[in-house]
Amino acid sequence: MTLFTTSKPDAVAHTCVVVFDKTHAVSFRHGQHSSLEIAEPVTLYNVLDPSMRVETVVHAVSDSYDIVVFKMVKGEFSNYPHALGSIFRGQTYKQLGICSQREHTWKEGTVAERRVGFFVGSSYGKIDDSGSGIFNYAGHFLGISVAKKSFVFNDCQNMPIAEVADHFSDTKIISSDTILTISEIIGPDAEFDPPKKKHASGAN
Repeated sequence: MTLFTTSKPDAVAHTCVVVFDKTHAVSFRHGQHSSLEIAEPVTLYNVLDPSMRVETVVHAVSDSYDIVVFKMVKGEFSNYPHALGSIFRGQTYKQLGICSQREHTWKEGTVAERRVGFFVGSSYGKIDDSGSGIFNYAGHFLGISVAKKSFVFNDCQNMPIAEVADHFSDTKIISSDTILTISEIIGPDAEFDPPKKKHASGAN
């Protein structure tokens, strides 16, 4: 799997952007991505090779689901998941993200429960996990983690009480189905390789 980031190579923190089909990638919406607007140009930098840059535009955003989707201006990503998978309770998964040293990190977890609009995974969530890709063991894209936000408590009167109270250490996962729906690329417009047709026995 190939990861990108919207952060320049010399940045202190590195946002995680996950490619999920030939021309689209997804990340979290909060923090430094919160000001991005539809059709805004954004350069993505390859995590392992910062000299490899991809020009994209903001294709879709959702504040309620905390995601932003990027679309390549031209061409295709050289590496991408060739299928997406369905996510369900009890399923094991691998989580691919970026650490502060701009290196890939892997975690494993199990989908513990389903809540309204998202799933909860057992892999312990950290602030720099936001945007991490969630995959099954076949490498199919299941969604992304948007679990952690940085809260500043210097203004107690305006503290986001409800948001802090609902903030947990497990991994909050937005499913691939939700991402595709928000991106409006479900069905025949999805940029995945079509599955090979199986012919029934005896068919011409």
